[in-house]
Amino acid sequence: GDPGHFRTELKRYAEVTPGSVKAALGAWVAGGDYRLTVVPGERTARDTATAPTPAKTVRASAPMADPPRVKRTAPEVSGFPALDFPDVQRATLSNGIKVTLARRATVPVVQLMFSFDAGYASDDRAKLGTQSLMTALIDEGTAKRDARQIVEEAERLGATIGAGAGMDRTRLTLNTLKPNLAAALDLFADVVRNPAFSATELERVRAIQLTRIAQEQTQPNGLALRELPVLLYGNGHPYGVPFTGSGTPEGVKAVTRDDLVAFHRRWIRPDNGGIFVVGDTDMATLVPLLEARFGDWKTPTEPKGRKSFATVPAPVSRIVVIDRPGSPQSLILAGYPLAVKGVDDPLALYAANDILGGSFTSRLNIELRENKGWAYGVGTSVNPVREQIPLFLFAPVQSDRTGDSIAAMIAEIAAFRGTKPPTAEEIERMINNNVRSLPGSFETAGDVLGSIERNHVLARPDSYQEALGDRYRALTAADLTKATAASLDPARLVWVVVGDRKLVEPQLKKLGLPVEFR
Repeated sequence: GDPGHFRTELKRYAEVTPGSVKAALGAWVAGGDYRLTVVPGERTARDTATAPTPAKTVRASAPMADPPRVKRTAPEVSGFPALDFPDVQRATLSNGIKVTLARRATVPVVQLMFSFDAGYASDDRAKLGTQSLMTALIDEGTAKRDARQIVEEAERLGATIGAGAGMDRTRLTLNTLKPNLAAALDLFADVVRNPAFSATELERVRAIQLTRIAQEQTQPNGLALRELPVLLYGNGHPYGVPFTGSGTPEGVKAVTRDDLVAFHRRWIRPDNGGIFVVGDTDMATLVPLLEARFGDWKTPTEPKGRKSFATVPAPVSRIVVIDRPGSPQSLILAGYPLAVKGVDDPLALYAANDILGGSFTSRLNIELRENKGWAYGVGTSVNPVREQIPLFLFAPVQSDRTGDSIAAMIAEIAAFRGTKPPTAEEIERMINNNVRSLPGSFETAGDVLGSIERNHVLARPDSYQEALGDRYRALTAADLTKATAASLDPARLVWVVVGDRKLVEPQLKKLGLPVEFR
């Protein structure tokens, strides 16, 4: 009930002392802990048996009167708002760096992304994991500031600096209050341009990344995401790397500080990236600030990094089993590289995927979860990377239904592109879901920031988001049928099954597909 209560809280934080923290720990934590260890055993037939329906209990007392029934009707929904995407402005710094701005003055905050054409696809094939180590270390110290000073200065400014990557891009981000934009950009530019890649910090981060890889190798989803991309694209393709982005233990162990410096010079450079901004600022204010901090950033003399994309033919369907003894369920991850690219903007394919497996009410989820009860959830995704798009199918299922689940999914996909194409009801539901969710999809500055960057990466026009509604409404059954016939072929799916080999092998051999074991 007090709008100014934050001042009271800040005062309490300011008055905290080491003694009061120690006293609080003594009062609340020093009592010890409780540990419960669960050791899985062998699953018996009783464990998986369907529980009997309990008999009705007959009460001796007189039944209570039923409450009066109230007829309820769903409220009428009307007046769906149209998406009003912010106007986009552009400028260029003196050294050629492109700046894209979408102004939103609702709150006095500015979000900035420096996006570079790198990502997991740029990783060093001889030392997989270099890109992720570089990203993790870039804000852990510069030539002028150590890691602690960077964190303290950012905190003082009310700013956050981050680094991350996807398949096609490496992104360095800044989120700051409008009054502190200039000072925050000083700190951000130092991080982007002058990372120290300290040997001490490298060893610390290396240990973290090796632990992350070890965790991935114990988890079904991590195992599948590490294995499948190489099966689909091959070792020599930029996308033929673990989709977790973490690299391999051998690669991470081999990376040196010199490797990180060389990677930064090849990929994190002014002729290989662009700046995207959303928030309470304008070009007249923004460009001089960016020019002062990035305009004199010179391109290194060595050539920038390049990725070589060759078209990957659709593979021949097969099953690869990763043995996980004792697993109570099987994780199925399947996919293959489609004949379309993200820059082709295959909207009809995205729409068809929504109906097949891209939503809770999709055919695959209804069939395996609701009708058969073999899986908690099943889905498909068509990942909009810049180059050749992968189709993924994801299904954690009962171990004893692994073979049946694969057979059912193959049948559903075949029917979807043949005897049972999308119905009018499914198409209407897909259109309504996508069109009516558009305004809510771009409510935050972060949503808008990601969208204007994706427009650049996927060669989309500035009007892309606002045109989506009309484009979805114009889709027909013929459009979706054409897209699925050209792209979705169950005979090309490579299946990775993470599960107990002794349970799944007899089931999989009945499917008539080649089966390999890892």
